[in-house]
Order: sequence, then C-alpha cells, then structure tokens
Amino acid sequence: MYSVVVPAYRSSDTLGELCARLIQVFETQIKQSFEIVLVNDSSPDSTWDKMKELHGQDSRIKAINLTKNFGQHSATICGFSFATGDFIITMDDDLQHPPEEVPALVQGMQENPQADVVMGNYIGKKHSLVRNLGTRTMNRITSYISGKDPKLHLTSFRLLRCSIAKEMLNIEDDRPRLGYMILRLTNKIVNVDVKHDSRTVGESGYSMGRLIKDLVNNIMNNSSLPLKAISLIGFFSAILSFLLAIYYIYIYLFVGVSVKGWTTLILIVLFYFGIILFSVGIIGKYLINILTGTKRYPQFVVKDSLL
Repeated sequence: MYSVVVPAYRSSDTLGELCARLIQVFETQIKQSFEIVLVNDSSPDSTWDKMKELHGQDSRIKAINLTKNFGQHSATICGFSFATGDFIITMDDDLQHPPEEVPALVQGMQENPQADVVMGNYIGKKHSLVRNLGTRTMNRITSYISGKDPKLHLTSFRLLRCSIAKEMLNIEDDRPRLGYMILRLTNKIVNVDVKHDSRTVGESGYSMGRLIKDLVNNIMNNSSLPLKAISLIGFFSAILSFLLAIYYIYIYLFVGVSVKGWTTLILIVLFYFGIILFSVGIIGKYLINILTGTKRYPQFVVKDSLL
C-alpha cells in the first residue's frame, strides 16, 4: 500500500493533472494499492474546491483543509497523520516532480531493502538560478551541521517507510524541517536519479528573501553553529587583546604614550561593544526559540477532511 502526500498551495490548476497522472502510473506500472492525500495549506484560491471535486470523482483521493498557512513542511506532516500506506511518497503540487518518476523511487526501495528513505536526485533541475544557488548553499550547510554526506541530496520528492513518517508526528517542533528530521531518525538514505520538469503554471514562492529566511531558521533551529562562531570570535578577540596589551606595554616602557592613541582606544572599545551586542542578539534568538518551543504550538490544525 502506497500513500502519496501532496501539500498544496495555489495549485487549483495543477492538481487535476497531477492526480490523473498518478492514478495512471499506479494502475499501469506499479500495480499496487494506493491513496493520494492532498493537504490544502489554506490556499487563498480555489484549491480546496478542486480537492473536493477530485475526492468526489475518486474515493482513493483524500482531501485535508488546514485552518491557516502552516507551511509546506507542516502540511506534509499533516498528510502523514492521515496516510495509511506501508510506504509514503511526498511530492510537490506544481508538476515539477513528474508522477512518471514515482516508479524510480519504488524501484530504489526494492533494490535497497535496508533503506528507510529514498530521495529523488534531480537530473538537470529546472528551478531558477536563485533557487538552485540557495539549494546548493543549503545542502552544504546541512552537511556541515548534521554530518551528512555532501553527496547525499535531500529533496522533497521522496519515498519513506511508514515507520519513519509516523515517528515525525512525535517530534514536537512548531517549525519542522523534514530533511533535518529524517537525518535525526535514520542514516539509511539513498538517492535515485529522477527527472525534474519545468514549472508550467504560476511562479515559485521561493524568492531570495524566503531562501535567506529559511537558511537562517534552519541554522538557528537545528544547530549550535552561531554559538560556536561566537565562542571562536571571543577566543580570537582575547588573543588580540593580549597581543595589544603587550604592544601598549612596550610603547609605554620604551617609546612613551601620547594623546595620539585616543583614536585607537575608541576603535577598540567600539569593536568589542559590537561583538558583545552581536552575541546578545544571537543568545536572544536562541531564547526566543526555546520560549516558542515550550509553548508547544501545533504543527498544523485541520479544519475539514474528506477521507
């Protein structure tokens, strides 16, 4: 049994084709029982109406409607809670993940029975230059933070064992990131090559600002990297201060002190005040994350469901 989970936002023009192609692939190629779980992430267009229409046409299509926009990752986890398959496939709603590539994921799992997750590795990504650059940067930072093999590519086109997907429901995080969550739960992850199609309808919501925001949130929520950076800055600042102290002692003993050192003194004071304020800002951000986490906001809230 396979469950295909699709978080949807502004996708009323693509869901019909996506579901039709998925049904065709499962009935003619995979030939296993399946269901499609569509999660409307409070889209402002007619996406929910389209989901209700698709559910009425085929009972294997489930439709979930969220009360507000929780984000792609939370919407996907919501889909996990309604999925009943032994294996769960996640994919985007914009047809850039071709349904015809789903058999490659299934074959990848069959060829690697020890694997818990099969990730699609895009051949020739059809994203914009900004999106591709952001993705590469994110992959390098993820590798550094988590110890992941840089050659392993994390994407949203993936096949997971049900046990991994359901375990994510037990992780209390109001800003979940599926890639990091998967890395916490298993290291048995493999890549298979899949095609990546160009977007034919609408525009990507991943602007430069969005990518930078996601990058900062991923670093702050999933690592202590900023605190380690502050520690290094403090360490080297201490060394610099020690060297400056030796230098000024030498000047005092052998050269003499004049008023000319006033500018240097002010620059040093401003430099260290800057480091202190920057450090306070980093610590404040972590405290905000701790405070938010203790409130245990839900990852998602379901408004309606058609099962």
